[in-house]
Amino acid sequence: MNVEKTAEVITDSIVDEQKIDVDAISGATNSSTVIKKWLRTL
Repeated sequence: MNVEKTAEVITDSIVDEQKIDVDAISGATNSSTVIKKWLRTL
């Protein structure tokens, strides 16, 4: 999965569930982790 698609999927999950601690995307764990860490800084 490319980074753009990972970002889209993880942010959609965060918005849908209204929380940052959503499951990481299989095969894109590092990208998912980085995106969630960045969102915590906002």
